[in-house]
Amino acid sequence: MKQSTKLKNQYFEWLFKEQNFQDLGQNLIRIDTPFLDNQFDNIVLYVEVLSNDRIIITDDDWTLSNLEDKGIYFNSQNKTNLAALENIISHLGIDRRHHELYIETDFSKFPIVKQRMLQAIMQVNDLIVLHKNVRRNIFFEEVADLLTKKEVLFVNKPSY
Repeated sequence: MKQSTKLKNQYFEWLFKEQNFQDLGQNLIRIDTPFLDNQFDNIVLYVEVLSNDRIIITDDDWTLSNLEDKGIYFNSQNKTNLAALENIISHLGIDRRHHELYIETDFSKFPIVKQRMLQAIMQVNDLIVLHKNVRRNIFFEEVADLLTKKEVLFVNKPSY
């Protein structure tokens, strides 16, 4: 057996074992994935089965609510955050209703749409770097690096 086939089989065995699909009702399914959010919790998706072979895949408001709990808001007062969010979800074909990220699609497109949804959630979770303290630290690190490269003496975090 080729090494690439071994790796592929190992990955799919892990994915099959670590991913859990659970019926919550006749038309509602919970999917626990092995992929982590910014709190190191497993990303959970929900699938609502509609009539006429359509489904909605949603994060049930978790992703954006979690970021807002950490002080990262996506509204007209936070234009940079909102633009970053809209860029991610528009490129991956995700829709948004207030805090909920979702996609409505055909049942037959579930595998690829589920992957797009996971990609979007992981990318949106990475927006944790927009937190003011993180941005401030990045700014100070960049200034310190610049001053060091230019051989300018400075004091890091002076106390007056």
